[in-house]
Amino acid sequence: MCHVAQGDSATGATVVIPEIAHYEVRRELLRIRAVGSLRRLDDALDPSSGLRHLALSTNAILMAAEFWASLRQTGIPTASPDALDADAILAGQAALAGQPGDTVTIATTNLAHLNRFPGIDARIWDQIQ
Repeated sequence: MCHVAQGDSATGATVVIPEIAHYEVRRELLRIRAVGSLRRLDDALDPSSGLRHLALSTNAILMAAEFWASLRQTGIPTASPDALDADAILAGQAALAGQPGDTVTIATTNLAHLNRFPGIDARIWDQIQ
């Protein structure tokens, strides 16, 4: 999930569900056949939920490819060479999610990988204000 705060404070913040994060959650819920959780996920994607869905764009994929290549060149990748690397795609989406002056924060439990991407602010869920 991404948290987009306008300006320097969380006032007016928007919670965004990036499409790649949706994919990662949905595939696991489908695998374990968690029907109730799938319904809640669908409810979160409904526009009336107050959450925003961030579709995967060509620009996000271009940014993800740059992030992926950059980390490979420095020797600190976030996935195996043949993996799709959802972390790079999430970072690409987050990098393009806000407007100038916004702070975009990725809510995660995976700080070790996501904070490797330049300009990405990743934080543990309960540390985001």
